[in-house]
Amino acid sequence: MNKYKEEQMEQYVDLFREFEIKKREISPNTEKKVNFRIPSSLTELINDVTGNDIKTSIANSRYKSTVTFLGDKLRVNAEVATSLFDTALNSIVTHMTSLFRKPNVSECKTIVMVGGFSESAVLQEKIKSSFPEMKIIVPNEAGLAVLKGAAIFGHNPSAIAQRILKSTYGQESTHMFKDKCLGKETDAPKSTIQLE
Repeated sequence: MNKYKEEQMEQYVDLFREFEIKKREISPNTEKKVNFRIPSSLTELINDVTGNDIKTSIANSRYKSTVTFLGDKLRVNAEVATSLFDTALNSIVTHMTSLFRKPNVSECKTIVMVGGFSESAVLQEKIKSSFPEMKIIVPNEAGLAVLKGAAIFGHNPSAIAQRILKSTYGQESTHMFKDKCLGKETDAPKSTIQLE
């Protein structure tokens, strides 16, 4: 894939767009095969690099019974297609779980899913099952929500009522800063305060 990216950047990007579209269409209860269009330039490169055509490469892989290649389509069994999400889903749930342990979000009762991946039924199902006590909101056109929010904020900064920053800094202080959050006291220079 790295060689394909170097030699055929435009088609590499098209391939990723194809996966992006499918990513939003696959649902947790999909039973039929999922088809991905594979450019002929990629099948030719596979042949050049491996010495085998794509069908032989698939037949020699662990996916020989779950993936087939017909015409210009890679046909993938539903369980294999949904398993492509596993690493990303588990990382998202782990990260969200760690966030909900923080005091400033401990009383949160609602999750608003925005961004392109939020349109994925597989992700929505994982979030709902992982956080059953939470209200889950997926707005229409979730993929455009961040862009729309940025545009609204750009035109009217007061439209955003509250923002939680990961970290802040100060340039002056009236007294020495004592870091008691971690159970230790640290003197910081008077000219800089670092808070998290």
